[in-house]
Amino acid sequence: MSKTCAQSISWLIDIFKKYDRGLLTERQEKILSDMLDSWVLGREEIIIKKLLTKYREEEVFNLLKHILHTSTEIKWKQIGEKGNSLQDILNLLWIPLKEEGFEFTYKLTRKTLKMKCTKCPHVEEAKKRNVQDLYKFFFCGLDEPMVKGFNQKMKFTRTKCLMDGDSYCNHKYELKE
Repeated sequence: MSKTCAQSISWLIDIFKKYDRGLLTERQEKILSDMLDSWVLGREEIIIKKLLTKYREEEVFNLLKHILHTSTEIKWKQIGEKGNSLQDILNLLWIPLKEEGFEFTYKLTRKTLKMKCTKCPHVEEAKKRNVQDLYKFFFCGLDEPMVKGFNQKMKFTRTKCLMDGDSYCNHKYELKE
């Protein structure tokens, strides 16, 4: 059974709740506390707008980026300890996404995995709710820290993105020499 986008974004709240607050300044702690106090699943854009009435946009998004990137990198480093090849990223990340409604093709060689994703449920949900920038931040923006954690010798690039209005996303994972 496929999750709805609102359910699939529920991982965010867990990351924010579990983050080591000892690493934050007092002001960052206050921003995070305000966000957690008002979190309603599926209404992320309202929470962010509310935070932006109280705090500067730059500090809100820098804090979110820091927490999400750090947590994503750590999580995928742990996943990569069991195997961090191009085949592993295909099997661990992409193949399960088919069950979530993603559509893609790929080409795997010894040194490169090229993905062409033509359907992403997150894009469809973001368009319905007019929150493409926010979803790009929460979803697409985590690809680089994920790859960095998964395999330090792997390079990630993307020049086309469905969330930006392109007809597909082109993810390229390449093993560095």
